[in-house]
Amino acid sequence: MTSDDIRRLFLNYFKDRGHTVLPSFSLVPEDPTILFTIAGMVPFKPYFLGREEPPFKRAATSQKCLRTNDIEEVGKTARHHTFFEMLGNFSFGDYFKEKAIPFAWVFVTEVLHLQKERLFITIYKDDDESYEIWRSLDIPAEKIYRSGEKDNFWSAGPVGPCGPCSEIYYDRGENFGCKRSDCSPLCDCDRFLEIWNLVFMQYNRDEESNLTLLSKKGIDTGMGLERIASVLQGKDSNYETDLIYPIIEKISSITGIEYKGKGIIPLRVMSDHLRGAVFAISDGVLPSNEGRGYVVRRLLRRALTLSHLSGYQIPFIYKAVPTVSDIYRHSYPELFEKKEYIIDAIRAEEEKFSQSLKDGLSIFNKLVPQIRKDGIVSGEIAFMLYDTYGFPVELTKEMAAEFNVGVDIEGFNELLIQRKNLSRQGSQFVNEVITTSLTTEFVGYDNFKTGSKILGIYKSNNEVRSLSFGEEGYIVLDKTPFYPESGGQISDIGYIVSKNSTFRVINVQKEKDAIFHFGKVESGSFCAGDSIEAEIDINRRSLSSSNHTCTHILHAVLREKFGEAVSQRGSFVSDELLRFDFFSNALSDEDISDIEISVNKIIMKNYKVTVQEMNLEDAIKSGAIALFSDKYKSKVRVVNIDSVSSELCGGTHVKMTGEIGMFAIVKQESIASSVRRIEAFTGIKALKYFQQKRKNLDEIDKILDASGFPVKKSISIIKDLDETKKRLKEVTMNYLRIRANNLAAEEIGKFSLYSENLNGCTKEDMLFFVDLARNHFDNLILFIYSVNDQGANFVLSISDKVSKGISAKELAKIITNVTGGGSGGRDKVVQGGIKDINKLDFAINALKDFLKTV
Repeated sequence: MTSDDIRRLFLNYFKDRGHTVLPSFSLVPEDPTILFTIAGMVPFKPYFLGREEPPFKRAATSQKCLRTNDIEEVGKTARHHTFFEMLGNFSFGDYFKEKAIPFAWVFVTEVLHLQKERLFITIYKDDDESYEIWRSLDIPAEKIYRSGEKDNFWSAGPVGPCGPCSEIYYDRGENFGCKRSDCSPLCDCDRFLEIWNLVFMQYNRDEESNLTLLSKKGIDTGMGLERIASVLQGKDSNYETDLIYPIIEKISSITGIEYKGKGIIPLRVMSDHLRGAVFAISDGVLPSNEGRGYVVRRLLRRALTLSHLSGYQIPFIYKAVPTVSDIYRHSYPELFEKKEYIIDAIRAEEEKFSQSLKDGLSIFNKLVPQIRKDGIVSGEIAFMLYDTYGFPVELTKEMAAEFNVGVDIEGFNELLIQRKNLSRQGSQFVNEVITTSLTTEFVGYDNFKTGSKILGIYKSNNEVRSLSFGEEGYIVLDKTPFYPESGGQISDIGYIVSKNSTFRVINVQKEKDAIFHFGKVESGSFCAGDSIEAEIDINRRSLSSSNHTCTHILHAVLREKFGEAVSQRGSFVSDELLRFDFFSNALSDEDISDIEISVNKIIMKNYKVTVQEMNLEDAIKSGAIALFSDKYKSKVRVVNIDSVSSELCGGTHVKMTGEIGMFAIVKQESIASSVRRIEAFTGIKALKYFQQKRKNLDEIDKILDASGFPVKKSISIIKDLDETKKRLKEVTMNYLRIRANNLAAEEIGKFSLYSENLNGCTKEDMLFFVDLARNHFDNLILFIYSVNDQGANFVLSISDKVSKGISAKELAKIITNVTGGGSGGRDKVVQGGIKDINKLDFAINALKDFLKTV
């Protein structure tokens, strides 16, 4: 019996018994106490609590769920998963135990035809009513087991509806058990498999764990589809069912990891975590560093780490997404509709993580002498690799083993707990009101670094005199370059330092006139009254500023295209992306294309961005746009982009629109009635996005050319593809022009060295770049490379003045001697290939060392 058959039989069975059959609700719940839908009853909590009147008395669903509380057990057992489907029937003040129990028994014995001899029952220790109902169905007394709250009292979370439960177990046979004579459903061995849990909702649990009777009793049952499928399909594990095994086969075919021996657990984990990520992304949750997005990122990175440890180190998991969508094509057609979007999101996360692994490996290799000397990888080093470079501790252990040393896991875990507490406190800042009359002057529009004085220090909501090494808290300065989170723009991060002390700033918030810098003392100590230097992370500020200016350009373009009735509903600006919400009807593909072109034209014209401080009344009269949700003071800041845009804004911006580079819309969707959301990338991320599109078009081009596709249609499509690729090429060239004209080289001795990873660029693109940039500095050396699956391609070029004393061939040889590979070309320009990209940092350092001696 297929899983589709089981799902259909279940829903039809309860439909015939007066239940309203509903489609699965989203994995993203409306309940603020949980991150994901963790059980079938979650969408119905308001009904069980009596806060809302249900439109039906009975319901049945096959609900998608996501749990990570047992993530470490996934793959190790036959039944643990992060993502799963829960078949459930529900009653809202209608029937109770007297019908719920017979409903379940008839379904498993007469519809699924499970042998009664193999079925056993558990009930809550004091639940005599359930016992009598099971006995009335001719269940022998010796097959009914009583248990305590741990196993037979259920709730969907720390607070909310709950109650005693009764479970149906399936006896898989003595071969799966512990062989003890008293083995039963209460045993921890694998012989007895719980297949259905009947929860009798009688109580509500509050924040203090107090139980009160619900005004209306309810029924909430849950039968895991994967589990019952394993029974009906005769499989020893849920992972061998038709819901998961095709994914395992696909991943195995890509990676070469066999589903036996040491390969079983990695393949199970990868297939499980991919399912969870696919469904979460389909419901709008993208990988990120916080909340639900962090869960998705953790699932993908955990799967990729296991792949890496198993010997397969190339991004691949996105290639198995079509297999997942095919398995669920009938029940969840939206997976097929959003397939390309899901693939793009997972591929991007894989590529990002691959870079993190490379960075971590490079740092680890530099620390090898210290590790050998210490005889262990300290908790501090393991945590630094994890926290700063995203390097999994599992890989650190693997690398350490190569040098016959261990890892201080206990020390790592202590630091991890501290970091989690630190982040949690930082995220709770908005709820912690610190009363202060202090005033901070913000000087960050024109300064990335400034001398300052500590006005106040706060810890756990209380003012303190000092913060010492390892302590976290808030520092208030008399002036600061740190932009506080405001207007949809994330805050700056960076460091506050004195002569012997360092404070890492991870979050900045403004409360009244004071700016609070939240973080942790990484060395030394800080006291109120200390003189310090405050310095922001310039790269993060630059990317955030580009994205912020681009939201203004986008807003102006939308108003120009659709009229002034288009108004901003909200925005989010970070160093990763920009989101822009606005009132509008649905956008067509042609609309999206027009918007992209218009925004990029403005960027390419390199308009000047200026800022004026004006009276609010004068600013409004001048035509500056004031946003609906913002409150303004009498004196306001107006950001002008020549004739393009004028808005009231307190955020940070670029000086010229050309600094943005380029703009790419990666997603547009409806988030509410008549409210659209555009999500976009700028700069190098936009370039990479376009290059991936070009790669996809190339692949389609090849398929059409060889598939016997009708000639006229093929020619028409290929012409369109060629035109699109030509436009993408023009965008790429323009981006490279802007980069070349804004070169920032590093001074090494008497030379200026510029090295950069132009990821995704072809050799032709790189040659074009160095031709533009080669003679911008008298003594310029350019080392440009682009990483690929085999290693990296590179171009090394030197200016005319440098060529009189050194050849490009000589410098290229320094690189390839370290990384492996080869090169060839002229004295001024060399092209080559790199074998081991993990050694690139060492190679560049070797090049710098050589230049210092010349």
